[in-house]
Amino acid sequence: MLHIFTVNVVCARGYKDISQLELPPAHPWDIQAFLHSIQNHGIHAPRGRNLQGEALKNIIRDHHQLPPPSLLNILKASSRVSENSTVISGRNASLPSSSHATSSAPTHQGVWNRILKPRLCALFKTRSDCLAFYTQHPSPLRPAPRGNNTCPGGCGAGNCHYDLGICMCPAGWKGVKCEEKNLRPCNHRPRGREDPLGNPISHIDPVTKHDLNWTEPGWQASRCAGYCDDTIAACYCGYGSKYAHVPAADAHADWPHGNLLSQLGRPMTLPCHPGTDQRGNPVPLTNAMTTWDTFYGPKGWCNVDEGEQVSMSCPCSSEMTTGIFCHIPQEAYCPRQCSGHGACQSGFCKCHDSWYGTDCSRKVQGLPEEPPSYSPWVLPVVKQKELSLAAISRRMKRRDRVLYSSTNNDPESLLSKQGVPSRKRPYIYVYDVPPQYHSHMLQYKNHASECSWRVFRTTAGQSAGSVRYNASEYTARNTYSIETYLHEAMLNTEHSNFISSSLFPAAFMILIIIRTFDPEEADFFYVPVYITCFIWPVLGYADYPYYYAPVTKPRPMHVTNMVLEIKRWLQKHMPWWDRRGGRDHIWLMPHDEGACYMPTEIYNTSIVLTHWGRLDLDHKSGTGYNPDNYNMPIFWPGYQDTDWRELYKGHACFTPGKDLVIPCFKAPEKFAWSPLLGAAPLERDILLFFRGDVGLSRTPQYSRGIRQEYYILSHERGWRQQYNVYIGITDEYRGDYSQQLARSTFCLVVPGDGYSARYVDAILHGCIPVVVMDNVTEVFETLLDWRQFTVRIKEMHIPLTPQILLSLKPSLVLQMQKRLARVWHRFAWTNSPFHRSTLPEYFKKSAQRNSELFGEKLNSVSQSEHHFSPRKKFPVHEDAFSTVMTWLHGRIKETR
Repeated sequence: MLHIFTVNVVCARGYKDISQLELPPAHPWDIQAFLHSIQNHGIHAPRGRNLQGEALKNIIRDHHQLPPPSLLNILKASSRVSENSTVISGRNASLPSSSHATSSAPTHQGVWNRILKPRLCALFKTRSDCLAFYTQHPSPLRPAPRGNNTCPGGCGAGNCHYDLGICMCPAGWKGVKCEEKNLRPCNHRPRGREDPLGNPISHIDPVTKHDLNWTEPGWQASRCAGYCDDTIAACYCGYGSKYAHVPAADAHADWPHGNLLSQLGRPMTLPCHPGTDQRGNPVPLTNAMTTWDTFYGPKGWCNVDEGEQVSMSCPCSSEMTTGIFCHIPQEAYCPRQCSGHGACQSGFCKCHDSWYGTDCSRKVQGLPEEPPSYSPWVLPVVKQKELSLAAISRRMKRRDRVLYSSTNNDPESLLSKQGVPSRKRPYIYVYDVPPQYHSHMLQYKNHASECSWRVFRTTAGQSAGSVRYNASEYTARNTYSIETYLHEAMLNTEHSNFISSSLFPAAFMILIIIRTFDPEEADFFYVPVYITCFIWPVLGYADYPYYYAPVTKPRPMHVTNMVLEIKRWLQKHMPWWDRRGGRDHIWLMPHDEGACYMPTEIYNTSIVLTHWGRLDLDHKSGTGYNPDNYNMPIFWPGYQDTDWRELYKGHACFTPGKDLVIPCFKAPEKFAWSPLLGAAPLERDILLFFRGDVGLSRTPQYSRGIRQEYYILSHERGWRQQYNVYIGITDEYRGDYSQQLARSTFCLVVPGDGYSARYVDAILHGCIPVVVMDNVTEVFETLLDWRQFTVRIKEMHIPLTPQILLSLKPSLVLQMQKRLARVWHRFAWTNSPFHRSTLPEYFKKSAQRNSELFGEKLNSVSQSEHHFSPRKKFPVHEDAFSTVMTWLHGRIKETR
């Protein structure tokens, strides 16, 4: 519990009451120094003034170029405070170096008690629960149950769900046998109340699939000046052009989009909307810089041959093609790439015969399971690194932490590995819910980087002129990609972790299975639904799908109805929800305002993983983007006949204990300058840092006005010049964002439209978070002791921020940094095969950059025990996923 101190201060400008400062007991602030700072500056600025309009527009921009970074002076930094060297908070998070070891190697039990045990559960509030997770006795694998309920007549382009005996159809198809088309045609305007119910608006000819009249006014993102594939609202060249889309004669038989058997054609999605029609007449709401001939002339995009010059090219909207002319086949993202038992079709797995499941990981009962078949370029994202048990023993003798895993991730095949413990609770059953709640979103999206956490791309090779096809990359720009990452992580049959075993007297690294195919033994049930992918970019691109009123706002209304629809489906087809009333069901609500508008009948019992820990019960939307305002009513007879807001009334956005605030997903390049990835530690010459959206063009409620107030105060009062406080937009403080974070002592964590990704930005760079958002729980705050490594300032004390930070003794700041370095790895999602295959390359790049910048100066830093010494490898087994599993393990008994 935070201690609340009331301090009455006589300031130079008169009596001011600085009341209820939140001073955590772990922060023994020097009150006298704080009072002295306040008295000297006499600062008081009540909140509530105009933070919009002219107040922001009239601020003079502070364009300042930061000097080059300098290497941290380890000797100077270490002399401030000493800490027991046996507490691991530095040195690549590994065991002590040989200079601190005894002449004989310690026993495994000694290593566990002295090193691993205190480090693994560092700063956990309930250490016993954490240790219970790591020391639990693992269970052997056992054969997974397999379904045998067939789908009479087959499923055409879809897959049979052999547990239920129903078909799971890809986007564009529906019906008992996936035999009916489920159209999503290209259109030219939003729906109006006068439009008939039932069918989506179309502006294409039902036979030719071309726009009915390109000169007719109206705009919709899906409007197509070519051939519209009306199963997914995808636009391609048409009108008989050389590279027009030509559908296959029998599209249904082999491919749900009906194209690759003939000619896919070149894409014509935005911004490829010709500014004229065929006759040269101008067309409003299009790309005025182009004409019809830009695309359909002899040298236009749809007719020019490869190698010839083209005046304008269009983006490759399909994830399955690449190249300048979108003519090179490319692998698309699918969960676990269909486990090597299916074909990935832009997010939907078309399983091989007799295989089933979202990721094609299961086979119908009674048939032999053939080994998976992967293309070579897929292996880095699905396969674990092989390490023998003998190698484990050798490395343990060298007192090094290791990773053991198998190259075969089929659970049943691992049964042959006698004596290898491989299962740990919690056991999680991942529902194979209908694809319209997840896979369809991936098929509908029109850009590879949206929604998915990783993609396949064609990139330049290492040698001059060479090309790497199907090279996997992170989608670094998408923080919402936690949806696909966590879904895939839950589907993965193996993760690395520490366990105890009779093979070794203490803990060691080994493959862990948390997914179960047997719902009877499941501790938890994960419900996959891609709500953020639906919100953007699917919703409003065409006149389908909706949940339920056919309008694009409020967007939360669709989410509320969607998750309620899934819950009804689960209750209809499976008994597991009603068994415990949903107490053991896990939902991910990762959009800006989290579970604030989650249906009450789901929220009150289910476990919610969210980024937004808002606690107040009578909450109102704080978004600065009006379509996301969940207080907005909508009535649409026939679609939404009642007030949808009644569905979510009566609950908070977050309930501590029941729910968990988790980190958003950050690709490694987002923290490339962090010592956590091997970067050299920099002098922290910035006192407080924030760069990004400060609400210049937002509504007043954006960020509760906090970002706006900080921006005004820091500029009007010259905080940068006085205190080295950098708060501004990107144009003001240009430079590498990761580097700027890595050279900051404190980083501002304030809300945006809802949750703040700045938590993770700060912590992954060793920057102490300064949290300014009242009544909000931070990431893992209910699990880890945040008071040990953060500063919280009440919103009413924003004007005093520099003085509060300067009042902290350097020794206290150093202690907070050390504690932060004991848990910072837990705020990154890294326990995936792709991370393990790519992280060594990031460390290599860091080493090269370190050498180029600092040369021999780096030696003293690399060899020191400083908490920010460059790490040499990432502890993937203690990442965010492992932290969530630790928490869930402690929750098992509460769901019973």
